Amino acid sequence: MSTKVKIPAWAPHGVASLYEVFGLDNIYSQRLISDKRMKDVWKQLKASTKNADTVIPSWYHRYNKASAEIRKDNEPLKHLFSFELPEDVRDKILSIDECCIPNTYDQGYRDLTVFDYLSAALFFSVTAEMINPGRSYPSKVWAETQAKPYSEAAELCRFSIDNDPYIRLNFELIDALKIVETYFQDGAVMRRMESNPRVVPRGLGRISDEKRGHYDLVSSIVESLFGPFTAEFPKSAVARIVAVTLNTDDDSKEKVKALGKRRKRRKTSRDLPAQPAD
Repeated sequence: MSTKVKIPAWAPHGVASLYEVFGLDNIYSQRLISDKRMKDVWKQLKASTKNADTVIPSWYHRYNKASAEIRKDNEPLKHLFSFELPEDVRDKILSIDECCIPNTYDQGYRDLTVFDYLSAALFFSVTAEMINPGRSYPSKVWAETQAKPYSEAAELCRFSIDNDPYIRLNFELIDALKIVETYFQDGAVMRRMESNPRVVPRGLGRISDEKRGHYDLVSSIVESLFGPFTAEFPKSAVARIVAVTLNTDDDSKEKVKALGKRRKRRKTSRDLPAQPAD
């Protein structure tokens, strides 16, 4: 069993509490809790968190959903459970899985702030992802290989429509081929993105596919917990988290700038075409 590291005073209370009671103590959680670069990460993320210092009683997350039906038409209870938090903040807190909350693991119930909840969830999520043996980061070349047969089939349909004299005289066949072309073209797009929506293009020098993929993964976690951001996305905070967990120095200004450009180019599953009907 590894020896727990000393928790620095600047670590968020939620992160420190989760680390104390969390059974998963490893090199990744130790780096996230103790590396001095994380001090600026927490500072930057807290600055962008709405109602960051609003205290939420320990019973709130556990009983809120369970009592939803009871308080539905009860105005005093509605007010009690709202804490005058914006609805999006309240929903975000309630969406956090119980495994990310310190009070889940012991009986020492703590009143945590909004930022404590979010920072603990980030700490848990990144640690869990780092120890997942199934993580993989396919390259753009790999994705194109999967999509190639579908792209070629779509191109064959287009070529046939434009060049085959028999087909050009058969309007029903042209309509049918256009439908098939669309199917294969959408299939090519899906196979570029489906297995891993964050397909990793080259463009960051010698940074490996794993690091680029890890940046995308951490970006998604940060955005889901702390976004949407009214100002610029905190790419320097994400780059530091990646550098800390992978124990590298890839949080330099040059790498952060490149990763920021990478994020703007990144597609997500929301960009995918609708699945063809059966």
